[in-house]
Amino acid sequence: MGKEVIFLTRREEAKWKKKIDDYKERQDIINAKTKVNKSLGAEIKSFMYDNDMNNFSSDNFTATITTKENEELNEELAIKIIKKNLSTELRKTVIKKKEYIDDDALEKLVYNGQFDIQLLQKAKIIEPPTITLRISKKKGD
Repeated sequence: MGKEVIFLTRREEAKWKKKIDDYKERQDIINAKTKVNKSLGAEIKSFMYDNDMNNFSSDNFTATITTKENEELNEELAIKIIKKNLSTELRKTVIKKKEYIDDDALEKLVYNGQFDIQLLQKAKIIEPPTITLRISKKKGD
């Protein structure tokens, strides 16, 4: 069953054309403001991070940043290091068939003193931190 063709009066057609135009104009304003706001947010985060500030207040609002460091292991290099420093039996608990590191098993070996985690330092990949900005209504002093 196909959709019925509807016929609009000139007034209805004009109304819907205006709604579409209004929507697009408002969407363009929102998009432009979003772009400016993202830029302002990035500038505030950068300023606060570069100046080692966790909080900064205006007369009305308080800006707070939190920093989450991002790091991961270069698995290929870590696997080589683990293979070199563990017995075959212990290696099998950490390195699986598809050769990935079982983080829980590695943590257990480190905890039990069977593997020195410092050996994996050169396999770490340190990425730029994730900085989150929150603005909240300033509380009365």
